[in-house]
Amino acid sequence: MRHIALLLICGVAWAATVAAQEGTAARPPLLGAWKIVEDQNGRVSQPSLYVFTARHFSRTRTLGEKPRVVFQDPAPGQSISTEEKVADYDTFATNTGSYEISGNTILFKVQLAKRPGRGEDRLQFKLEGDTLTLTNPSNKAFTRLTRVE
Repeated sequence: MRHIALLLICGVAWAATVAAQEGTAARPPLLGAWKIVEDQNGRVSQPSLYVFTARHFSRTRTLGEKPRVVFQDPAPGQSISTEEKVADYDTFATNTGSYEISGNTILFKVQLAKRPGRGEDRLQFKLEGDTLTLTNPSNKAFTRLTRVE
């Protein structure tokens, strides 16, 4: 009877250890929500949000330095004008899809983007605490983000 109890205790301890190790090993380093704080042009104060799950991402950022125009909700039966839509279109960029990490390289596989034909982005990344830097190896352009969640 003692042997069975001892085996049971050892089995539970082993299962708990394996579960804890798997939970730690499976957690992607970029998991969470991030905002852009700097790029190659300097500090960025415009709204942005990059979200990483275990295998997927979503990136949205405001372009330029001018604040986005906030349109009033149209009256019932009316809509935002074509001119307003066109003016707003170029003020932001967004895309989403899956990603893979290999070493210090992240491959974004864009599945849906504001501008079709986006395809893949292969960037170098550096993670230091709650700061993530993404760098394009071909032109050295970079985006620095800070974790918000």
